[in-house]
Amino acid sequence: MGGYQELFEEFRQAGAFGLIKACETYKEDCGLAFSTVAAYHIRSKITSYIDKMFRHKRDLSKLCYLEDPVSFSDEENEKLKMLDTVEDASLKNPCEQAKENEFVSFIREKIATLDGNELYVIKAFYGIDCERQTYEEIGKTLGFSRQRAQQLHSKAIKKLRCRIGTVAKEEFGVLS
Repeated sequence: MGGYQELFEEFRQAGAFGLIKACETYKEDCGLAFSTVAAYHIRSKITSYIDKMFRHKRDLSKLCYLEDPVSFSDEENEKLKMLDTVEDASLKNPCEQAKENEFVSFIREKIATLDGNELYVIKAFYGIDCERQTYEEIGKTLGFSRQRAQQLHSKAIKKLRCRIGTVAKEEFGVLS
């Protein structure tokens, strides 16, 4: 096997290890398709392999350019560019992202259970669906003093801790 074919085989092996990792770590209840998790792990393994090549100063003449075509089957219309197989380091692990999204939805649901003034204070203070505001600004809007806005904030936080605490610990591993 020469040059590019050998390198492609090595990439294919790295991708296979990624697929194995996806099979080992995939959980049906994470809210994602297996293909999403598999793509993440395959890209991660291939990228790690490329990094290792650079670290070990291997024969880089075999290294593909990002625009070089890479085929994962014999069909012509299924060709990808090497760029399509490179990991995006800014992306989170799909299972972690799904859990984080679920946690954010859970918190939003609990915040929505607060009464009108408390709800406004929490949303305005933390900038949820609006610009962040100071206690002074919140108090002016509601016709209260800065201190009263701060009291409403404290009261709302206590309510949220009670409503979120146990469930957050059990389901999301978060301490209240």
